[in-house]
Amino acid sequence: MIAVFLVCLLSWSRSSAVETELPPPQDLTMVAINTNYTLRWNYKQSAALPNQVTFTTEFISKYKLAFKKKPPVWKTACKESPEHSCELTSFDLHYFAIYTLRVRASVNGNHSAWAFKDFCPEEDSKSCGIGPPSSVKLALAGYSLEVSIVDPLTSTNSSMKDFVTDLSYNIRYWERHEDEEALIIKTISTNSNVVALSDLKPLTWYCVRVQSYTKYYNRSSSFTSPLCMKNDGETFIQLLLSLLLRTPSSSHNFVLQRRTYSYFRTMVVSMPLKIGNTGHLKSTPIIYCQAFPGVFFYYVYAVFSQNLKTSHYLGHGFCRAAGVH
Repeated sequence: MIAVFLVCLLSWSRSSAVETELPPPQDLTMVAINTNYTLRWNYKQSAALPNQVTFTTEFISKYKLAFKKKPPVWKTACKESPEHSCELTSFDLHYFAIYTLRVRASVNGNHSAWAFKDFCPEEDSKSCGIGPPSSVKLALAGYSLEVSIVDPLTSTNSSMKDFVTDLSYNIRYWERHEDEEALIIKTISTNSNVVALSDLKPLTWYCVRVQSYTKYYNRSSSFTSPLCMKNDGETFIQLLLSLLLRTPSSSHNFVLQRRTYSYFRTMVVSMPLKIGNTGHLKSTPIIYCQAFPGVFFYYVYAVFSQNLKTSHYLGHGFCRAAGVH
């Protein structure tokens, strides 16, 4: 009988020792990007404790703790997990609400005291971040590069602009160069999702990165990975072929087209001409051009005869510095 009493007393004393020595989690930190939330903590485990320490995480809207008539009902996010973190994204925490989170450690049915943390996604700028654009694409637009940006997305795939109304973007772009020290990086800021980069050299590779930011919340994301594209524009050979392959719309009314080409812009001028049955022009049209000083222009004529056998006059020239009319 005495032996049984001693065994029970020893078991109780060990259990009490574990309970008193079991420390609570420390340094609770919420890691949040957009509306993805992960609570993390540190835990100093004593060498005298067993290795099977688990953690339970619960949360509640803070305003419910002020109710005195009934006890608060906490929601369990993670129960007796060995991890030092708990994912709360799936619980759809409201962006503008305030929550109280708590975590405790457990060993063999014994529990530590709760560790608490208040959290508001909108206000907690130290732990909440804005993510980079979910997508960035480049496309040629004449002699410009068009940058198309898709907003950072929430955990339910809606735009973060639903919560951050002043969401904007920093666009960095530069001419690709083997010598990194020679890079000249330009930055423009915009709140638009489509931006044309126009101050570019032709036939040159350019790279682009984009960052999300909000001035109101003083938050910014990392930059996206660089995307690079060659600013090809439209070459003179492409202009020539596009004219020669054009088919007339009528047997008697034809269109004379002139394209002017330079390193800076492309312009098309079209005029209907009456062509005789012999396939020759009845009158000579007036071809005119205006140019900036020192900029060369090329023009092409393509005249189609009535029976679709083509006779071409191809010419090239340039507008002098004073301009030719």
